[in-house]
Amino acid sequence: VLCTLLEAPEFSLTLGCAMGVTAARRLCEVSRTFGGGLRSCLPALSRKMPPDIYVFGGKNDGSLALATVERFSPGAGTWEVLPPMRAARYGCAAAAAGGRLYVIGGHDGTRV
Repeated sequence: VLCTLLEAPEFSLTLGCAMGVTAARRLCEVSRTFGGGLRSCLPALSRKMPPDIYVFGGKNDGSLALATVERFSPGAGTWEVLPPMRAARYGCAAAAAGGRLYVIGGHDGTRV
């Protein structure tokens, strides 16, 4: 009964919206049973749920570089503080590849 429910597209889309695109993709990767219904809904889920936005570093009021990392989830309208970067920086760039985020360059207040 559970497998039949999880394969129903309307239930899968509702479940995917609740868990988010990233978690839905991961579930599809690790479980044929639980990810089966979600797999067909991923394109619609991706259109319906915008990706998360990440903010890396910056400067505080005293113009000191920050090592902070925060994530905004537009679907939920929430911010989440994540573990800090190893080095404080501002003016950096970021890219995503292979399920990982990479922060490149920037300035730490003394060197680029």
